[in-house]
Amino acid sequence: MDLSFEACLRAHMENHREETAQDIVKFCYQAAFGAEHLLKDLSAARAYFMDEYESVSADASAPLFEPLNDRYSRVNISAWKACGRGADELFDLFVKTAGMPEREQESKILKKEQESEILKKEQESVFTDCLLTAEKLIKNAESLRNSGRSDDPAGKASAISIADNALTTVSPADWETFLKEYGKSRQAVRHSAVYREKYAPAYRLVKNRLLGESGLLGEGGLSVKTD
Repeated sequence: MDLSFEACLRAHMENHREETAQDIVKFCYQAAFGAEHLLKDLSAARAYFMDEYESVSADASAPLFEPLNDRYSRVNISAWKACGRGADELFDLFVKTAGMPEREQESKILKKEQESEILKKEQESVFTDCLLTAEKLIKNAESLRNSGRSDDPAGKASAISIADNALTTVSPADWETFLKEYGKSRQAVRHSAVYREKYAPAYRLVKNRLLGESGLLGEGGLSVKTD
């Protein structure tokens, strides 16, 4: 499986064609920063998770995880429950993901503050690259839609077919408009109302390495990045 960010984002877009620019930014943010920003209060996070876990029905047809890149995946709660795995196990994986240092070797040498600053700059760079990759795919999708436009009936039919096959309905203008406002903060965002209504997301971010160690990636596993 190709776990480059571009391949993962492309697959995500193909399965979530009604998402908005906000949701794509969220995908980019999670791929760069992981779950660290999601775990500020452990007891509150556990209570929220358990409530959400109980509210989600098991669904064996749902994919167990959706890779963001070679480091992180979104683990679907519905599929997790269908596998017969427990809530505590998933929450523990999430906690380990949120608290696991990205650069274990440097953590032995540098002070915590220095390591944190290095990591932050590294993540910001990855985030910028992810946003640029998303922009490229969005522009490619727009070009694909435009390439089939014509005044003749056959051309219109072709345009519809091409639009249906485009990766995303988010236009470059939509993307630019959202980023113009978002760029003032560059903070984590929640899923859009459109996305929540259409896809009812219920997942937790987990490191691919931890999924592999838990025996959840199947034979062969994934080519994941180690810390």
